[in-house]
Amino acid sequence: MFRHRAPDLNAATPRYSLAARLLALGEILDNHKYVENGLCILASDSGFIVTGFVPVAKGMDVTLLQQTREITPAMIASALEAYNQSER
Repeated sequence: MFRHRAPDLNAATPRYSLAARLLALGEILDNHKYVENGLCILASDSGFIVTGFVPVAKGMDVTLLQQTREITPAMIASALEAYNQSER
C-alpha cells in the first residue's frame, strides 16, 4: 500500500496566506487562458500542478487543447508582488 503525505502548502511561500496564494493561482490561470470546465488543480511539494483546457485558434476554428503546467512558488510570489504593486 502506498501512502502519500499531503504537501505542506505553507512551506513553499510562507509569507502569504493560502487564500492569497489561491487568488494568485487564479490570476495565473486566467492569464494562461484556462477555461473553467475540466480544470484539475493538485497541490504538490513544489507548488501546484494544473491540468485543464486552453482554447487554441486553428484558422477560423477554435479548439480546446489540454495542457498541464506546474505553477511554482516563484510564479505565485511574482503574481502576488504584481498584485501588491497594482494596489498601491
